[in-house]
Amino acid sequence: MTELCERGRPKARVKIVDEIINKEDLIQKEYTLHDIQQVTKDIDCTIKFLASVGLLHNSVTCCDRAMGFVIRKRYSDGRAWHCSICRSYRSIRNDSFFSKSCIRLTRLLELIYWWTSIESTQSVVMDQVGLGTEAIVNWYNYFRDVCAMWCIDHPTKIGGEGVKVDIAESKFMHRQYHRGRYKEGHWILGMVERHSLNSVLVPVPDQSGATLLPIILKHVLPGTCIVTDGCHSYEKLPESADHCLQFMDAKDEKLNRNTTEGTWNNVKNRYKHLYGPSDNLFSTYLQEFSWRRVHKNNTFMSFIFWIRHYYPV
Repeated sequence: MTELCERGRPKARVKIVDEIINKEDLIQKEYTLHDIQQVTKDIDCTIKFLASVGLLHNSVTCCDRAMGFVIRKRYSDGRAWHCSICRSYRSIRNDSFFSKSCIRLTRLLELIYWWTSIESTQSVVMDQVGLGTEAIVNWYNYFRDVCAMWCIDHPTKIGGEGVKVDIAESKFMHRQYHRGRYKEGHWILGMVERHSLNSVLVPVPDQSGATLLPIILKHVLPGTCIVTDGCHSYEKLPESADHCLQFMDAKDEKLNRNTTEGTWNNVKNRYKHLYGPSDNLFSTYLQEFSWRRVHKNNTFMSFIFWIRHYYPV
């Protein structure tokens, strides 16, 4: 039965949902496209979902009293928190990942799902979500900011005693075969673990041993067997590595280089197809790639988890 106030009118809810999912349990839940379509069928379903996963405040206080969750058409989502004492209203997005946007939450949730789970071209996402190019580009940049924060907090370590790691450099986003406008491009040092395909991609200003060695020591565990491409850049690395790593030439080992080549092709083709990458955002593309590799089993709810971690409400 609905609780009544003194004038006989229904009291405004003081909570959006009865229970918030524990942060540690988020990644255990999986959502299909059909599930997301149900969650975004109307604004109330979307708000309940976002509150339940901890991306919106589930309750708010003002004047030492719980605010009511009410309909308020002047707000972009048509809902707001209302204080019955001071008569003030507050956006349901306050202090959240969505606080600086006026795009309806249903569309933003759809956009998160398409970006994390379907990875379609921007033109397809525009048709499906109903957002323009500028809005999608801006939000994709915000999404990659979350990936960047994760990469900074979780520097990848690969290899280990007896584990083989291929390392090589490759140039990204430069003009090939003298076609098109000249672009300088970016040199990337790639390190790929052969068995697991765990990888680390780091932009480098040059290919000198003095530049490469500190990066390798930072990301590759002691005892790792590093397979190089025989480039002269690596000739002095073994004597500088204090014997904590084993270096060998791929030709001497008589094994192919498919691990690193496959990683290069995966990165280059993906971003050329999806984004037509910008030089200024190049490092964020690599951070997104690294984040996706680690969270590939449940990218949508993993992303929800890290939004909640970096944008607590």
